[in-house]
Amino acid sequence: GGGIYVTDGVTSLFGSTIVRENSGGGIYVAESATLTLAETCRVTSNRALPPEMGGGITTYHEGTVTLLGADPSPIVVNNCPDNCQGPIDKCAATPVECTD
Repeated sequence: GGGIYVTDGVTSLFGSTIVRENSGGGIYVAESATLTLAETCRVTSNRALPPEMGGGITTYHEGTVTLLGADPSPIVVNNCPDNCQGPIDKCAATPVECTD
């Protein structure tokens, strides 16, 4: 499950892209992939499975994510159990309590 799985190359999300209410996490960026999200995008209300992964965005190995705009970013919010897993600058660190 999950919303978007990026494993190679460069991917950019712009406009009013919304990644919402996915079971399995919102976005997973692995290996040498690079993902850039415009400040108008939203990654919200996603739930990680298993819980060790980030609910909003997870980076793995050399995966890189850039959040454009304000710091902390309003892009990745209200994900369970957390917004980001891995080194993602500008990611809001506020955890969300998971409910069934």
